[in-house]
Amino acid sequence: MKKYKLSNKKAINTIASNILQFCINYAWFWILLGGFDFFIGYINQFLDNENTDYIYRIIRAILGCIMLIVMIVIPLIPKRVTVDNYFVTIRRNFFNLDILPKIWSWQLSYKEIVSCEMYNENYSKSRWVTSGNRFVYYFPNWENVVVITTIYNRNYYVPVKNPEDFICDINSRIHSITDYYFKPKYAEEDE
Repeated sequence: MKKYKLSNKKAINTIASNILQFCINYAWFWILLGGFDFFIGYINQFLDNENTDYIYRIIRAILGCIMLIVMIVIPLIPKRVTVDNYFVTIRRNFFNLDILPKIWSWQLSYKEIVSCEMYNENYSKSRWVTSGNRFVYYFPNWENVVVITTIYNRNYYVPVKNPEDFICDINSRIHSITDYYFKPKYAEEDE
């Protein structure tokens, strides 16, 4: 297993990305808390008990504290990419409900990856979810961004500290997987 640090070279870009992510996390915090209030308020209509109101306030306070801590602390944990024999795991450490099954990280199988290359002008910089683009930082330094393209037409923009090594590592693993799974049968007989 190999770990690559993510780097955004310009400190101002990292700070701006973290501030924007904090604002997004803060908005999600209030949306989730509002949903919880609505749900508990709906249940309270049917129970009509003084004890439930007291329990509701305690649960709301505990849930609010936990969510606020998670929303503030998680973005400050260092982001990284882990490459093992089966997956590329991109730990981006922020809360994002547009892709619920993979809230804190993306895990890509080598069978899913079509290409891994340096960013160039052929790629779209669109931040819309429908564009299929996924960003680790909202404002990356485009000089060291690696684009991982999958069979699902999603582009993952990953600013890795040493992009050349990362690209070679990923591409060698992709080729070894494809050679293993798509090796012609007559090649096995010749050996």
